[in-house]
Amino acid sequence: MIIFTEVHLPRQEQFTYPREEVERALQKYSEEQIVPGRAIGCFPPGDSACLELSAASHRVKSLKLLPDGMIYGEFETLKTPGGEQMIGAMVLGHKWVIACLGIPDEKGVISGLQINTVYMYLLP
Repeated sequence: MIIFTEVHLPRQEQFTYPREEVERALQKYSEEQIVPGRAIGCFPPGDSACLELSAASHRVKSLKLLPDGMIYGEFETLKTPGGEQMIGAMVLGHKWVIACLGIPDEKGVISGLQINTVYMYLLP
């Protein structure tokens, strides 16, 4: 099953993610993780990454930054227990989130953005 959906950056109400930073981070993540087929995530998200392929729930196929600043992703659910749970979680209102690192300045503007993975989480 292929899913197209909006993807959120963490704590967007507290931090500002400059478009150039997001574009650069998405490009790097695409080149290093998506294109080689390593962009795999787990559901439910745990304290560690997917150490075994049997724990994987989805593969990130693409992430795109739209002109309005929204990020849209294309995901392939995997035929695993986690993949089945993930589909059910979407029905319950879980949203996709980018797990990333960045350094905020005193005004909350992020620099040095690095994307680690994309996962599903219940956002408030």
